[in-house]
Amino acid sequence: STSRPEYEPAGFVNQAGTEVDLYLQGGNCEVLLTANSSLQPGAQLHYAGYAGQRFRIRRRDNGALLMQHTVGEVRLRDCQ
Repeated sequence: STSRPEYEPAGFVNQAGTEVDLYLQGGNCEVLLTANSSLQPGAQLHYAGYAGQRFRIRRRDNGALLMQHTVGEVRLRDCQ
């Protein structure tokens, strides 16, 4: 089959050097996905998301927003 699955893989690697939490944003609220354990530096998480779903990464210690990602967007990184 050549059709795309109904979900998109979403993977996150903590390169922040500090513990972070992953949230799913919907409407005006955020749902904490790492309630049982924050994401340690170097650790990774994988989710089956859908196009348009928005994830946010926040520092565990102060809640500062570090990154926001919408599933389906193509993110380009500097290769240097």
